[in-house]
Amino acid sequence: MIYFLLTISFILHGVLILIIMALFKKVKHAEELELRQKQVASEIEEVFNQYLMDIREENKKMDKWLDRTTASNPEPRPQEPDHTETAGDQTNEVYSPPLPVQEEDEYVPSLQSQVMAMYNNGVNIEEIARKLNIGKTEAELLVKFQHTK
Repeated sequence: MIYFLLTISFILHGVLILIIMALFKKVKHAEELELRQKQVASEIEEVFNQYLMDIREENKKMDKWLDRTTASNPEPRPQEPDHTETAGDQTNEVYSPPLPVQEEDEYVPSLQSQVMAMYNNGVNIEEIARKLNIGKTEAELLVKFQHTK
């Protein structure tokens, strides 16, 4: 009888050890997933921070350019006539609305399609950014997002 109980005890211990090992593997796998998610989140945050820095730099350049153009070429604003007429002072002019200007609609590809077309034709990211007057990081992001779709 003792041998029977010892055998059952060893079997139960073996099963429990296997269960503990399986649980340990699951916990380790969950920790690895969490670590990967943190890495991806930090990469995304880094990309967005770089993108924001590029936008700030471009905004500073644009502000400097605007300051130079307004300083070198100040255009006086035309004075609008003062319309303080009352209902009794109205003139007998007939109102005619302005005619709409009919313009031909030209096809202008979007920035993303221009970047992808140039990238697919073998142009590197720096040249694309220079030719389209966009930031290098912006061009990289457009290509990267297109490849992830």
